[in-house]
Amino acid sequence: HLSNGDAEDEIDNTDLLLFSPNAAVQHAVPLALVNRLETVSLDQLEEIDQRFVLQYRDELMPVQFMCDVPTDRAKRFSMLVFDDAGRQMGLVVEKVLDIIADKLEIDPSASRPGYLGTSILNGRATEILDISHFMSQAHPQWLERQRDYQAKRRFRLLYAEDSPFFRNMLVPIFNSAGFDVTVCEDGNAAYHKLELGSTYDLIVTDIEMPGMDGFTLAESVAHLPNAAQTPIIALSAYDGDQAQDRAREVGLFDFVSKSNRTHLTDAVSRAIGQRALEAA
Repeated sequence: HLSNGDAEDEIDNTDLLLFSPNAAVQHAVPLALVNRLETVSLDQLEEIDQRFVLQYRDELMPVQFMCDVPTDRAKRFSMLVFDDAGRQMGLVVEKVLDIIADKLEIDPSASRPGYLGTSILNGRATEILDISHFMSQAHPQWLERQRDYQAKRRFRLLYAEDSPFFRNMLVPIFNSAGFDVTVCEDGNAAYHKLELGSTYDLIVTDIEMPGMDGFTLAESVAHLPNAAQTPIIALSAYDGDQAQDRAREVGLFDFVSKSNRTHLTDAVSRAIGQRALEAA
């Protein structure tokens, strides 16, 4: 029998596949995104226009190496297979390490192309794979498909902000980016909408609000089944180390200075790209 705390921890956990592209580092990807696990050798691959492909289930599947391309053509490697609406891709890795269930708290400040950021998993710093990056490399037309998908479907955004100035400044930007925006004037109002069962593709919240602040809203949302997996981007006039540490602690998708429009645009794009991949 699980205590309430244990049960809440299980709800918050994400099943993750841990792997190493080489012996020195550990990477992870949500297990739900992995379609199959296979083994492959260089002998099985063909090279077309300087790209590796594999005859796989009656199709040519692009294959990318995350480890060094071996000199031993018979050596077998693990391959993660991803499938989005029939578009398949293989990622060859040095070794699959484990499958775990853990709370995925990503620090986006350490992100780089191909990775959403870092997390501590099994006691090790672990980079979290951004599958959309590799899928768009394997299938250049895939990115256009995602853009078409986003254009056809307006995403729903919940925006909690007590400042009329920032509401008036940011809501038009969110609307022009294709969002249907629901505005709440504080964290309590935003939480109430979520508590009643409303669902959104993205939550953007100010940190400094009377009553329920943005950090408390993020912590509270994590326990709502309809909103626990919704990415949350927090906005703040202050961007110090203490605030960044708190953002990581409550599991924010990203923490953005209100003065940094470029960072906000990038964070929103990454969050919605991830949601589109999950929904496809």
